[in-house]
Amino acid sequence: MAGTGKQTNINLETAGYQAKDEDGQWLPTEMGKPFCTVNPYKSPNSAHTGYRVLWCRRVLDAMDQTMTDRQPVTGNVIPMRGATI
Repeated sequence: MAGTGKQTNINLETAGYQAKDEDGQWLPTEMGKPFCTVNPYKSPNSAHTGYRVLWCRRVLDAMDQTMTDRQPVTGNVIPMRGATI
């Protein structure tokens, strides 16, 4: 799943592993929780706080399977590693 952070977030959202909360922060869905850790953080340079989602590498295989199982794929979807569209 090479690409930018923005592409990665879209891929995770499209596969159902994360969604934005009411504040616009990415958080894992129930399906995504087994594949990540969520750590609180505070910026050292400002009062900004939030959560940092760290994804396990095994989410790649899970996403490949999720995207392969979904039929049909339509719209602006970025293919996952090994996925067939």
